[in-house]
Amino acid sequence: MDYGVNLLTQVAVNRGFEYLAGYDFQNYTGRDAVLVIEQETEHVNAFFGQVRTTPDLIPDAHLAAGLRYNVPSVGQSALVWNGSGKYDFSQSLFLKASVGTAFRLPTDEELFANDPEDERGDPSLKPETSQFANVSVGGVAPVAAAQLKWELIGFYRSIKNLIDFQSFDTATNQDVFGNDPAKVTVHGVELTLGAAMTAALSATFNATYSHARQSGSDLQFDQVPVTQMKGGLDYHPIDNPFGATVTVVRSFWTPLGISGSTCI
Repeated sequence: MDYGVNLLTQVAVNRGFEYLAGYDFQNYTGRDAVLVIEQETEHVNAFFGQVRTTPDLIPDAHLAAGLRYNVPSVGQSALVWNGSGKYDFSQSLFLKASVGTAFRLPTDEELFANDPEDERGDPSLKPETSQFANVSVGGVAPVAAAQLKWELIGFYRSIKNLIDFQSFDTATNQDVFGNDPAKVTVHGVELTLGAAMTAALSATFNATYSHARQSGSDLQFDQVPVTQMKGGLDYHPIDNPFGATVTVVRSFWTPLGISGSTCI
């Protein structure tokens, strides 16, 4: 049985600032109807806080900084932090930036799986950790009768302790999870567009270019496509109790787009 508790408090003791602090508890029990996972229970305690500004301090600006300390019962603890800011030059133009660290705890499968002739987890796995930075500019532009929302984003990621199969136990014929010692560095650009064409019909478009390299390799990291394009239409009439959404994704794993995949 999985369950959790989250407590959050917010105070504003001086003009121009808001303060948030909280505690988060999550309990997980490993069980799967198909994959053999040893019956284990893991819980995570986390403490977090954030300070952010209000327009009383700097008009048209929103700044924030926070941190979170995670203490799992299995595996290693992780401290993450982030800072972000947004400035509205006008109602139709803004600038945003963020920097910080992130993490991903191992799953029950990666920790406790013990499937004969298949795979085995490792309870001593480290969390995946990363450093990131994003900068973007965006706004709203009138196009015909619609308002086009747009944002151009530049991003950077540096990831270490990736969790994947790292060894093979010939005695039990199992792939064994572990932390990859190589670091993955990703940087690129992303463009997002969105517009409401009618009261019921809206469209979105997203295009991303990523340069992802694992240390010691000049090839694109196999889990990240070089380019990806996604378009969608959403139809939700206000006066009818139904709607529909269609999304098309096209991904290319080579710079020239020699191979790719499409899904709807």
